[in-house]
Amino acid sequence: MVETRDRSVAPTPGWQLIQAFYVLLLGVSAVGFLAPPLDTREGRWGVGLALANLTLVLLGAAVTWFAYRQRQRWAWWVVLATGLCYGLPMTVIDHLLVGWMGPVSVLEFLLLALWAIGLLRGSRAIFGGRRETDGT
Repeated sequence: MVETRDRSVAPTPGWQLIQAFYVLLLGVSAVGFLAPPLDTREGRWGVGLALANLTLVLLGAAVTWFAYRQRQRWAWWVVLATGLCYGLPMTVIDHLLVGWMGPVSVLEFLLLALWAIGLLRGSRAIFGGRRETDGT
């Protein structure tokens, strides 16, 4: 079944929180460019990981803006996968191997909270069959 875009349907609740999640992840990409010079393995890996993170951020932000906001179910699953395969493992690994890192840890938990609350707020609208109109 092909999902069509209906302009009378209000945007998915919580989509702004998920968009904020991806925008804040841009900072992670910026940190990767502080890696050692590119003539070292660490430098090449750092820049490569920063570019991979940037790719995830751009794709996630586009899916959120163009599909999740329009209540397309497949987009909910894509947003869920990005958090479960990237955000959650990154935070768990950081805390298991490094421990509490002050502001960095706060930012990691803030990002996960934005992602989770955005998904929860949108899940009923996307899967519950409830359609809210924007009043037009």
